[in-house]
Amino acid sequence: TDLSEISVVTIKTGFAVDVTIDAFPGETLKGTITDIASSSDVVRGDVTYKVTVDLNGVGDLPLRWGMTAFVTADTSQ
Repeated sequence: TDLSEISVVTIKTGFAVDVTIDAFPGETLKGTITDIASSSDVVRGDVTYKVTVDLNGVGDLPLRWGMTAFVTADTSQ
């Protein structure tokens, strides 16, 4: 996922995340932030940073690249 420069400063590697994917309503996947890019990209005029999430136990969900996903990080850690 990509985060804006405003949001990226609120997270760290190791933070727990919940991931929901539009294609699988009612499913919430658990994961961990494993990497935060040290350099930015400009996307539609916004400065963004790529964030990598390692998902735990996705089971047999047929995940595909490009599926719409929403990631919520627990920033109280």
